[in-house]
Amino acid sequence: MDFSLYDHPSPDFESQHVELIIKRVYGVDGQAEALPGDRDANFLIRTDDARYALKVGNRGDHPESLIAQAAATKWAQRNGPDLPLAGVVRTANGFDTGLHEGHRLLLTEFVEGSSMKESPSSPGSRREVAALAGRLVNALSGFAHPFLERSFPWNLLQVEELRSLIPGLGSNTDRVVAALDRFQSRTDELGRLQKQAIHADLNAGNLVVSVEDPEQIVGVFDLGDIMYAPAIVELAIAATYQAAFASPRRVLTEMAPAFHLLRPLTREEIELTVDLMAARCAQSLLMSARQRVKNPENERYLTSDRERISETLEWFTDANRAAAVESAVAACGLDGGSVAADSGRARRQHMFSGYRMSYTTGVHAESANGVWINEADGSRLLDCYNNVPHVGHGHPRVVAAVSAQMRRLNTNTRYLVDGVGEYAARLANLLPDPLSVVFFTNSGSEANDLAYRLACVSTGREVVLTSENAYHGATTIAASMSPEEHSDSPLEGLTRRIDLQPSFLAASHESDFEDSMSGVAMVIVDTIFSTEGIHDASHVVRSLRRSTQQSGALLVADEVQAGFGRVGRRFWGFGDVVPDIVTLGKPIANGYPMGAVATTPEIAEAFAESSSYFSTFAGSPVATAAASAVLDVIEDEELAAHSEVVGEKLRKAIGEIDSSSIVSVRGAGLFVGVQLADDRTAMRVVDDMRDRGVLIGRTGPAGDVLKLRPPLAIQGFHVERVVAELADVLRM
Repeated sequence: MDFSLYDHPSPDFESQHVELIIKRVYGVDGQAEALPGDRDANFLIRTDDARYALKVGNRGDHPESLIAQAAATKWAQRNGPDLPLAGVVRTANGFDTGLHEGHRLLLTEFVEGSSMKESPSSPGSRREVAALAGRLVNALSGFAHPFLERSFPWNLLQVEELRSLIPGLGSNTDRVVAALDRFQSRTDELGRLQKQAIHADLNAGNLVVSVEDPEQIVGVFDLGDIMYAPAIVELAIAATYQAAFASPRRVLTEMAPAFHLLRPLTREEIELTVDLMAARCAQSLLMSARQRVKNPENERYLTSDRERISETLEWFTDANRAAAVESAVAACGLDGGSVAADSGRARRQHMFSGYRMSYTTGVHAESANGVWINEADGSRLLDCYNNVPHVGHGHPRVVAAVSAQMRRLNTNTRYLVDGVGEYAARLANLLPDPLSVVFFTNSGSEANDLAYRLACVSTGREVVLTSENAYHGATTIAASMSPEEHSDSPLEGLTRRIDLQPSFLAASHESDFEDSMSGVAMVIVDTIFSTEGIHDASHVVRSLRRSTQQSGALLVADEVQAGFGRVGRRFWGFGDVVPDIVTLGKPIANGYPMGAVATTPEIAEAFAESSSYFSTFAGSPVATAAASAVLDVIEDEELAAHSEVVGEKLRKAIGEIDSSSIVSVRGAGLFVGVQLADDRTAMRVVDDMRDRGVLIGRTGPAGDVLKLRPPLAIQGFHVERVVAELADVLRM
């Protein structure tokens, strides 16, 4: 264990000296006031119109410490724009950190409020801390820096290395040894959990709360302890500090559910969290004992909570531990028995028997992140099938947007709410003129249902033209347009079908559908022809457009499957055609229930003259916050272009697999169809791929087309894994 940082004296600067430094390095003319700190020197900087916080790094610290802290702050702010993190102030030369006589400098905005340490602890404030921990975990996911790998006395995963300090403990020795022994017994379980960057020091002294509302956290700072660790370490450390004000059982029962909503927990993780809390108490007492000897001048700061921590550690008896686990498990809605068995039993007894499982070996999904789905048994599945988490499962920017808006306000479109109209305008701007009027719905099914109503009013007709194996939703109207799953729809008489043969879908010649258009109100087409076997058949869409214009029918482009950049840079499946109506759903809000319809002012006005539309939850502020965050991610991460490049790589690599089972590979962007020789082969391949940890699906009128439709976050190295596994499976 490297204690050199703590053996090196903290920077010793007079306030007047600091004022000269910030003037020279940052161009900030202000007054400096010393603030308490551990190993660094901290100052409040006041200017005529602003306040800042300055950290002067300890020379004994890692040379990249403040550089990494600045980088982590900016990363977290990008992924969690609503996080109350103090922004980094750049130097006069444009750098994130400064340098003075070997001391690294970090200047941040000062957050107005009061220290949580000075505010009364309450269940509400503890839940806020846990929610903040969850938001930080999500926002810091993916951040990497060599600094996070350092040997560090406050790294909870390295607490075993502090055993040499036990002789200086005195009366706490037995309890500390017991906590360390239990921690050591669980290192294998901890080692199986995925690590990521975490803040690792969410104590009340690092949190700023509103003066008017002490339960509202308005600031978090000091990423000096940032490290790689399982996400539950963030919760455990935060809960340990809060346990100074209430029993660990009560604290964990209050905090675990708030964390669980943002970063789902398992029973095993809750059990580990309890033991991590005890280990953190032991770590604090060991470091306090060492610092009392090595750094007596900072005795008050370093040991102020020693008695409370000692009392907290005393609480961790076997009986209390078990009670805390059961209480937290129940509060999170997790049962204490066999989760898989109980879930299956409840499903069989109380859910509609027609709900189908996707694979012969069912997937017991417990959590997900990016392109990975985590099962209850700890295995990970590479998700190449689910298009709803469009920008990746649990994308931190979407999670943060939903969480922040849910806390702020969630109502309906009968009120004027910031963000809702702005999203409608933003969506309209992504569509070709004259598609400028947006209706919000709760799903793609409802969007297609509403499109039918619009078409009937606009044309005075009732018949829908759809393809022979189409799927457009589950409402009564949408089901009638969906012969793939609902061939016995009660409104069958309103639907006319066109048989799109694979040879026609694959052909480049032009055709028209004029003979099918008599009395038709609308033609609805899934623009990637997913259920027809996945075809990028732009010639069919163009032909339908010509026929609808000649007959007076409306063309409805169902973009629920193909939209929002999945097919590549062109962004929409309809390409250069301008439909009369566009319907959206599934990926629009990355899993938050939402859909939309976009149409022309003329069609919308005709509908308004004789009809109305309102749906309580459709277009809520939370839904549009999620959808807006999805667009932010698509734009900032250039996912449409990414989809085109990675999708081309995927199709090319699959096409190079030496297998007689492959008939053709087709699609666009990250919507890939692999035609196999027969449906039995396709069914076997889908199940075998699931058993190898890769999720794909199948589609087409005969069920003989493999469907690969991953979140757009998939990377080239993921594609290599998919292709390698598929090649092996096809050789079997």
